[in-house]
Amino acid sequence: MQKWANNVRDRIEKKFNKELANADSIIDVQSYNGASGEFTVQLSNSRRLVVTLSKGECSYGWWQIKGFPCRHGMVVIRKEKK
Repeated sequence: MQKWANNVRDRIEKKFNKELANADSIIDVQSYNGASGEFTVQLSNSRRLVVTLSKGECSYGWWQIKGFPCRHGMVVIRKEKK
C-alpha cells in the first residue's frame, strides 16, 4: 500500500480507522472453527456474527459488498494479529 499513488493508501487507511472506531459494539470474539478460520463475534445487542477470515466474509454481509473488512472482520484480524 505504501507504493500506491494518489493518496489511495491514506483513503483506505481512513476507512479502516473509521470502522475500527465504530467497533465498540463488539464485546467478545471467539474461535468457532480453527480449521476453517471461522470466528464468532458477540455484539452488545446479543447478536452473534460469523467471520471467516480465509474467505474474507462476515455474516453481516458488508465485507462481501464493500470488498474490504467490516469492523467485525477487522476486530478478528487485530485479535489474530494478521
